[in-house]
Amino acid sequence: MNSIVYFCSYIRSISIPPRNLLSRPVYHNSNFLLPVVMLILALFLLAPSYISAQDVELRDDLEALRDDLPLTPERMFTRTLTEGSWMSVDVHPSGELVVFDLLGDLYEVSIEGGKARRLTHGMAFDAQPRYSPDGERIVFTSDRGGSDNVWIISRDLADTLQVTEKKYQVFTSPAWTPDGKYIVVTRNPIRQYGPPGQSIWLYHLDGGTGLQ
Repeated sequence: MNSIVYFCSYIRSISIPPRNLLSRPVYHNSNFLLPVVMLILALFLLAPSYISAQDVELRDDLEALRDDLPLTPERMFTRTLTEGSWMSVDVHPSGELVVFDLLGDLYEVSIEGGKARRLTHGMAFDAQPRYSPDGERIVFTSDRGGSDNVWIISRDLADTLQVTEKKYQVFTSPAWTPDGKYIVVTRNPIRQYGPPGQSIWLYHLDGGTGLQ
């Protein structure tokens, strides 16, 4: 669109001769104007197809970020960050890595600092990560299924497991049992779907209804 505005301005600038040349015939510039006008017309014809192709590619990229949520993102935001606030942080059992959440995504970085490795991305809000006792998996909360639930992702990003599948509950502060077989988490019903009141629940990694 910027290119179209630019060329429209260019047409106006070359179609109005200087005041001191108004008495001169303008046919001297006809050999110059004809190729320019043809070029501008060609750009007008090609610009819509070029823009629409870009829009289609961007829509495909944004559609892939939905994570099964009812909303579709409309634009991409990219920025390099060096600090954050209101984050959940956990240290790897080896003491060499740190996992944290930032703006709805999970990241892992060396405890010495450096460039963080992004573990999750998309429209879903992923938060509150915790390393498993063996350091190979990370439990976290996410609304990628449409409601806040407990999820597990492997550090090599090969597997993602949904532990809970509740629609009208909110899960917070997940933690592993020392044997790495269960997840302990706080569960709270959404206000309009049940009486308020937090409770502690225990879930096995293989699934099940959980134990209060």
